[in-house]
Amino acid sequence: VNVRPRAAEALRFIGDPAAVPGLVEALNDPDYRVRDEAVQALERINTIPARAALAAHRRKQPAGA
Repeated sequence: VNVRPRAAEALRFIGDPAAVPGLVEALNDPDYRVRDEAVQALERINTIPARAALAAHRRKQPAGA
């Protein structure tokens, strides 16, 4: 079992804004499951830094992704 996706999932459920820097790093993880959980966690945390990170991440995505 890969621990990184589970860790990102746990951070989503905890919802602590202190996790934002680590979740921002996770947006670039090679494992799509980690990236998906990081997006969901940042959406749930919903602070200004979390929203800014999501906006930047979405701008980097190819069209239709």
